[in-house]
Amino acid sequence: MIPHLMRMFVIVKPVIPTSSVSSSLPNLSYLCILDTERDFPSWSEDVRHVLASQNLLGHIIDPAEDYDHNRLSLQPSFPPVLPAVPSRADYLAYDAWWAEDSRAQHVLTARLSPAARLYLVHLDANPTRRTARAVYGALVDAFAQKDRMVNMHLCDALLKTTCPPGRVKEYVAKWRQGLSQLRVALMHVPSPDRVRRMLIRADMGIIIGDILQLDERLAVV
Repeated sequence: MIPHLMRMFVIVKPVIPTSSVSSSLPNLSYLCILDTERDFPSWSEDVRHVLASQNLLGHIIDPAEDYDHNRLSLQPSFPPVLPAVPSRADYLAYDAWWAEDSRAQHVLTARLSPAARLYLVHLDANPTRRTARAVYGALVDAFAQKDRMVNMHLCDALLKTTCPPGRVKEYVAKWRQGLSQLRVALMHVPSPDRVRRMLIRADMGIIIGDILQLDERLAVV
């Protein structure tokens, strides 16, 4: 006989919200292959543009570098810190961040030569979980560190540049040339805010807009 009382249990699978970033990445086969130091500027510019288009650039931005604090997409991104007693929402946010970081790492490693991949071996030996920022940092150290100090001195010299009376055009030209050189070298250029402060301090308010036309081009460098 069928019991006159039957308890029915319905198991409902929770709906996990998808990441704000598209689950698919664009074709990466056109990117420059990183094999030697000469490849680094083109490779780095390529991957940074892809990461920016996917809202993943924050996963490789170094918080120690100068960056644009007013643009959310250019803020360094870190995994959420789980509380002592994490909730389901805490776990979902934590997993979502690491899923995005894995996608950023895929962009960084998709076009590495076998020789370039060797520079990442030590990261796997580290007991802490590998991040896209660590991957990009290791490749910068391996392929771009040689000229880094030269460009850091150039950046510092730009920020200390003063404008002699009547030499506005030369002053602007020097900034443009310096910023262009830093961009080619894939250095972290002074943020637009920092440039603006320097120009205001130099009584150059009338040409701020002229130099800061570089904002958008420098934003993903």
